[in-house]
Amino acid sequence: MEISLDSLDDQIIHELRRDGRLANTEMARRLGVSEATIRNRIQRLVNEGIIQVSAIVNLSRLGYEFDAYLGIQCNVAQMKEVARALTEMEEVRYVSYVLGRYELMVVGFFRSRAELFAFLSERVGKIPGVGRIETLLVLQVAKRDALFGYWGTPPEHY
Repeated sequence: MEISLDSLDDQIIHELRRDGRLANTEMARRLGVSEATIRNRIQRLVNEGIIQVSAIVNLSRLGYEFDAYLGIQCNVAQMKEVARALTEMEEVRYVSYVLGRYELMVVGFFRSRAELFAFLSERVGKIPGVGRIETLLVLQVAKRDALFGYWGTPPEHY
């Protein structure tokens, strides 16, 4: 079922993306509506699975200096098992099934080149069904939306 958002919903989402800790009373003042309206709208957006309010961790401040994008070719018959194994790895923040050259796209964060190397050679490379892995190492980020890669249930490990 498709859910449509009105202008107030859009404004609430915009305010929450700017500051997820913004008090409902302050948001109501900014948007010119009652606090109860804001509270009810946010609850509806959460209940309908449109938004979730959570903390976004700045991983680079915790020493994770290496972002890697992995294109993984794998045995299609084992694709779900490979994806499941990847989602259980702490370094992995995003796993998706894709069409094209690869079966899976993965985003991971690492503290060092040695950690990335060990991840690829000792862990991912040993998952049954994994074939070729193409690794793209991020040199510098020009833009990163706070929610990139975290739509739906966020990873349990940061």
